[in-house]
Amino acid sequence: MGFYNNIGNSAIEFDLTRIIHPVGQGAFYSESFNGNNFNFLAIYDCGGDKISIERELNYLAINRNSIDVMFLSHFHSDHMNGIPRILAKFKEGIKDFYFPFLTPELFALDVVYNYLVEGKDSISNQFLINFIRYFFDSKEKEIKEKDKKSYSNIKNVHVFKGERVVVSSIESVWQYELHRPNYLHTPTDKIKSLLLSIINEQGLVDSITKDYINEETYDQLSVVIDNSGDFEKLKERFLQEFKGEQNQYSMMVFSKKSDRIELLGGSPCNRCNCLYTGDVPASKSTINIVKSIDYDIIQVPHHGSIKNYSKDLYKDGTYAFFSAGKNNRYGHPDLETRQHLLGLCKYNPLVTEEPNSRVVLEYIFIGSQLNKVELINNNII
Repeated sequence: MGFYNNIGNSAIEFDLTRIIHPVGQGAFYSESFNGNNFNFLAIYDCGGDKISIERELNYLAINRNSIDVMFLSHFHSDHMNGIPRILAKFKEGIKDFYFPFLTPELFALDVVYNYLVEGKDSISNQFLINFIRYFFDSKEKEIKEKDKKSYSNIKNVHVFKGERVVVSSIESVWQYELHRPNYLHTPTDKIKSLLLSIINEQGLVDSITKDYINEETYDQLSVVIDNSGDFEKLKERFLQEFKGEQNQYSMMVFSKKSDRIELLGGSPCNRCNCLYTGDVPASKSTINIVKSIDYDIIQVPHHGSIKNYSKDLYKDGTYAFFSAGKNNRYGHPDLETRQHLLGLCKYNPLVTEEPNSRVVLEYIFIGSQLNKVELINNNII
């Protein structure tokens, strides 16, 4: 799919600004393209500290009314609680929105997780239930009239179900590839058993793992969870039982120059292909995908958790970056992860909620070549 087709064979002159936004224990990354005859903004995830997100969006929204494409790795608050702010800030909204497909049992898994972590009014669950009908059919389609009350500023919805899809953002200049690991390895029976240990109602568990949770079953679910006793103990048991299963389906996005763009040789600082990983597990499926991708810069998965680390995800001499909150309760990024990457990667900054931890990469392309690269790691906003 191509969003722009008007560049043709003319000489390429444009700049790309890639920002690793400081939003604390979350993830928010943007890429802005500006040229003679096009202007394009892409976002991968938008979640974390609300004040920090507001500050970063204020900067991105300068002279912009819309986002051309947004990619959501998965349906957890720390990756998506900024979406309502995006829709309020950009008056013309999001033109194309991509998110990963979920089976009914994985959908139930996420809804229960989000409820326990965020409460009944979870932004993540509001989004999931509002967009439930798109999981029945993963074809691209315009947003339905029924959804326009809450999400009128999202123009086109795309549910990513496969293992690889190429999305051309600017025809013949830049591409986005969507990837995801094999996320169907968790048996339905295991998910049912784990949900039953939390919900303790066989009929309801059977219902929500067979059919997608809707507004009616969500209300039933909330009553059962609220009447289950100590809420914190319930949440602790859930997190212990599932052990990261809810992160297994993260959608990765590979941002890459087209073959038309020639790159200067030398260090990865002179290259621009970036892999955004969300919270993908360090599974064999993930490793096989990453090894097939010619990236120069990579987001360290899941805020640097050692549970998502494998040396096989990283290439010598490339750049890696962490996104995590200062003094977060999970201890991210794990010291062991950082120590491993010090020996592998040339540059591995930790981006927190502090504005001066922001990382900005500026690329200038002239005449089909990368003419200049600037790496900035300071407060520009």
